[in-house]
Amino acid sequence: MKFTNHLFISYAHIDNEQTEENDPGWVDRFHRSLKAFLSSSIGEEAVIWRDLKLGGGDVFSEEILDQFPKTALLVSILSPRYLKSEWCLKEIEEFCKAAEIHGGLVISNKMRAHRVMLMPLTADLLEKLPGKLNQEIGYPFYKEQEGNRFQRLDPRFGDEFKAAFNRKIASMADQLAEIIEKLEKNGFIDSLYK
Repeated sequence: MKFTNHLFISYAHIDNEQTEENDPGWVDRFHRSLKAFLSSSIGEEAVIWRDLKLGGGDVFSEEILDQFPKTALLVSILSPRYLKSEWCLKEIEEFCKAAEIHGGLVISNKMRAHRVMLMPLTADLLEKLPGKLNQEIGYPFYKEQEGNRFQRLDPRFGDEFKAAFNRKIASMADQLAEIIEKLEKNGFIDSLYK
């Protein structure tokens, strides 16, 4: 099966709350920036899928399950809410199952499922992740401060945070592009420009 989505973003809707009217949430900003940097890195428009409408009271959607066999990579935005959500954990689990059937979860020592961490997370919360995903180093999107405190990399906090946020996404996009290239070479993705 050929992948039609480069990426699926899995997240808890609470982590995308707006702080001001007409201001995008953190996940909206992340999605938009990742799409721009990943598109540049792969040399074509990145196809990124995420659930924009389903809520916690909905039955786990066939629409979501249908995406996993068609998706090259998963990016999970981890937070305490994400790791307490049966829905979010089911997304990771189902993607990992589909990935094992369609190309494998690990390609040339690189995971196809990635963790974006909005804050340091305790070992007991991280234990909820399926097997191999616990081995993935992940991408911390926070800055440690004195006194065991942290500050999320959020462009709404000013230019320093905006620059750090964009540097982190650009680096992540380059790494994801390498995995996408390996999947293309293995015949799982057709480039639009070949």
